[in-house]
Amino acid sequence: MKTLRWLLMGMVILSAACARATSGRDSQPTTEAPVNVAPAGPAASSRPPTLTFEEAIQSGDWAAAQAILESGRELSFPASVLNRIMIQGLRLAMNAEGAEARRHLEGALALVRKACRCLDDRGRLIPGMPPKGFRGELYLALYHMQGATSYDPLYDWAIEQVAQRHRLSKEEIFDLSGIKTNPVGVCRFGNRIFVVAGFWIFDLEGSLQQEAPGLDSLSEGERLPRLYYVFCDEKEQKIQWINVSGGGRGVSLEAEWDGEGFRHVETARTDLAAQTYEEVRRQIEAGRLEEAFEAYAKGFTNEVDADPELAALALQQGMAVARQRAEAGDVARARRALHAAFSIASFRYQLDGGTFLPMDWNQRPRSLEEWAQEVFGADPRAPSFARTYRDALTEYAALLVQDHHPQEAEPILRALIILAPNHAPAYLYLGDALWDQGKPEEARRFYQRYQELTPGGPWPDRVRERAP
Repeated sequence: MKTLRWLLMGMVILSAACARATSGRDSQPTTEAPVNVAPAGPAASSRPPTLTFEEAIQSGDWAAAQAILESGRELSFPASVLNRIMIQGLRLAMNAEGAEARRHLEGALALVRKACRCLDDRGRLIPGMPPKGFRGELYLALYHMQGATSYDPLYDWAIEQVAQRHRLSKEEIFDLSGIKTNPVGVCRFGNRIFVVAGFWIFDLEGSLQQEAPGLDSLSEGERLPRLYYVFCDEKEQKIQWINVSGGGRGVSLEAEWDGEGFRHVETARTDLAAQTYEEVRRQIEAGRLEEAFEAYAKGFTNEVDADPELAALALQQGMAVARQRAEAGDVARARRALHAAFSIASFRYQLDGGTFLPMDWNQRPRSLEEWAQEVFGADPRAPSFARTYRDALTEYAALLVQDHHPQEAEPILRALIILAPNHAPAYLYLGDALWDQGKPEEARRFYQRYQELTPGGPWPDRVRERAP
């Protein structure tokens, strides 16, 4: 159990390792015969389809299935056909990788949405739809494996069905606030594929529907699916639910497939967030920023994300390591150290993950003081945290320029002179970024502003040469 838990802890952020799913109303599939939709006229594609609708689904030729569907008459498809589309999409995706797996997920989702005819002209769910027997857990498995995020009435409907099965509210099944957990998974054990939706397990064909064994070992407050990640161990044929509530202090519930059903293996209480925090801090203090970020990315980050002092320490250490590497002539590795530090600090400092500027900067530019007030409130350390952020971001942008990425550095530096209008180094490096892009006249203006802010010098030789 301990070995499995540590293995799974290393897979938390790799959401591709845990597919997603949820259950639907009347999850038993219906038994209607296959429906072949023959085209009533020319197909939408340039070549006439040579497959039947069923053959296109079975082969994963989603474009051909769409063409046949669009050229046929307006049929109302039974749940059995819609379920077969989803089952085959999941099966093919589980047997593929990368772009091919995504093609099957996207193709099956698009086809089932079209074939369902569940929405009216305004995109709202038609009363009585989807048809009885439609397996919502399959739809949600496709939705989450694809990584979709846009609003979908069918998705919303399926969450309702899961909530009803658990006798809970939607908010107790899925955290709708954007927290990183998601209590769903798709597991392949031998030749069987299982969809996990909250604390319910279904096999792909619908012949097994089982509540997670061992739920009676959890307290009432621990029986909220939204608190959990779902993991699959194909080798051991086990499903594990890991609770990340309470700052990562929660429970781990494990069930094993025995060939006929799932049996309870163990319930263990853990403090994975504390372990992650200790490892991240240890690596930061040692100046191993890339290793610190690796531990952060693989762990439960609740405690790390809550500590502004640790974020500041990461940036301070990132600057120190970056300077050492830059002085040794390794600018690329210097930039990577600061990038890792910012990646750790971004959540607590509410930064954009690409530019490391404050979130929604383009819509709402603001001063460093305003940003610090938003992020740190009345914390007396806020001014110190803000200065550390300003200095680290300036050095990161300077390294981008030195590493021949002036176009990436320019928007960061332009933002910095708004955040901190009297911060002289930002004008110097913005001048460098513009000069390297062949904009000498504009660069001179920023070199001159740098000189005005540092009247006593000394100025770098390049400033004296470019802005005499």
